[in-house]
Amino acid sequence: MILKRCPYCNSMWVCWNWCHWDLERLVELNPHFTREELENGQWGHECWACSGVNETRDKVCNGMPHWFLVRFFKE
Repeated sequence: MILKRCPYCNSMWVCWNWCHWDLERLVELNPHFTREELENGQWGHECWACSGVNETRDKVCNGMPHWFLVRFFKE
């Protein structure tokens, strides 16, 4: 299994499945976006190395969990 990496800096220190947004709530909070645009980014992933945030439509199965990052991440 290959870990997912940050699309900005290629780091493996990315908190996959860090935040999930309900689509209906996203639509309500972002009236300036279409529903189709919001459907593409319901999961947020923060890179602990470069602080970049990547969004994906689906949950990532082969990523770094938050508890692991808190315990073992070192800059």
